[in-house]
Amino acid sequence: MNFILILLTALALVSCDNNKEKEVDAEKARVLAKEAYIYAFPAVEHNKAVWSVLVNSHAPINTFIADTKLFTHENTAVVSPNNDTFYSYAVCDLRHEPVVINVPRIENRYFCLQLCDIFTNCPDYISTLATGEGPGNYLLARSDWEGDTPAGIDKVIKIPSTIVLILGRTQVFGPDDQDEAALIARGYKATPLSEFAGTTPPSGDPLTWSYGFYDAKNGTVEGFFQLFNDMVAYQLLNAEDKALMEKFKSIGLEAGKPFDISQFDADVWAAIQAGAGEAKQEIEEQTLLIGKEANTWHYAPANSGNWGTDYMTRAAAAWKYIYVNTPEEAVYLTVDTDSQGEPLNGTNTYRITFAKEQIPQVKFFWSLTLYNDKGFLAENPIGRYNIKGGDDTLKYGDDGSLTLSIQHGEPEASPTTNWLPAPEGSFYMILRMYGPAEEAIKGEVVFPAIMKIN
Repeated sequence: MNFILILLTALALVSCDNNKEKEVDAEKARVLAKEAYIYAFPAVEHNKAVWSVLVNSHAPINTFIADTKLFTHENTAVVSPNNDTFYSYAVCDLRHEPVVINVPRIENRYFCLQLCDIFTNCPDYISTLATGEGPGNYLLARSDWEGDTPAGIDKVIKIPSTIVLILGRTQVFGPDDQDEAALIARGYKATPLSEFAGTTPPSGDPLTWSYGFYDAKNGTVEGFFQLFNDMVAYQLLNAEDKALMEKFKSIGLEAGKPFDISQFDADVWAAIQAGAGEAKQEIEEQTLLIGKEANTWHYAPANSGNWGTDYMTRAAAAWKYIYVNTPEEAVYLTVDTDSQGEPLNGTNTYRITFAKEQIPQVKFFWSLTLYNDKGFLAENPIGRYNIKGGDDTLKYGDDGSLTLSIQHGEPEASPTTNWLPAPEGSFYMILRMYGPAEEAIKGEVVFPAIMKIN
């Protein structure tokens, strides 16, 4: 009897200690919620793309779907879309076994399959730059997989997620090339390893995506942290992640667990909401500061796609332009002001002149695309949304320079082939370089500023 009494007393003491560990005062809760929100934002925002593929587009798991129409001003689903490539998408389930990604032969055309984990890191690529023109079979496995690699596999790629979002881009040379490009964009395949090798598939429930569309920028704090608990369960955490998640337990953050606000006193819950609000404001402010500026052009962050423990930059990038490529694969620069620092506006007339040595140096191709103040391609009478390097209709100066006219109305003096039409109001532009030169990867290239000529 005494033994049972002692045992019950001991259990009660342990229970009390555990409860104390979970207790958190309001100020500590605010600080932790702010840190957790910044850490969690990319994972929560990532759900939009996964949801779009699996739920909105009704794509089966481990199946590529393709968007085989070039974007125009009528496309308003995503901001800053590129008009250079067709997009392909897939969500691969690595929980029970790897998946083999098959790429057909792709000659004299750039392609890229960007492999994204839950936190929007891009640990590796299957692309013209990374793996060659193909054909090829690439085994995609979670980072803790230790199985045998069957014959016919060209490369094993490990990624710290049990589900992987693949964003594919296939170069389109122009309107007359769309049919051929579409065949390639639809030609990528994802096959479970057991099916590829002809072996018995492992047991395990099929993946169902029951998480609805959620707007991380405008949703509730409760919804945000609940979705984070759901999303982080699909990530294989490293030591830094595990240490943070251990800290965040006291404010209800645990992989795969319900986020239950009833466990908090009113002042603690108010503090958690306040901390999340502070974090959201700081992330939005940080979007104006990330990356390097050079002569009014803004580089994406140097650590794009491989964020490490730079959680604030990772969050700001997810807010501003999620799934930005690693600089080795592609470098994007944005510009929204002229040489005098004034915002770009179609009521003005602009010129940009690339000296011969300033024309973007790339292994594949470059483009300059214009967007209106809402982030969409700008409607114009000739249906031209960008200027592409390698376009044989462009007119160059005798010294090899390239001058582009950027204005609302058709230019009278300069060639219309070099005209990038602008809307009547505010706009910005993105210079994309695929397979950039080493100087661009390092952020050392300085491009000419946009000159207002009126």
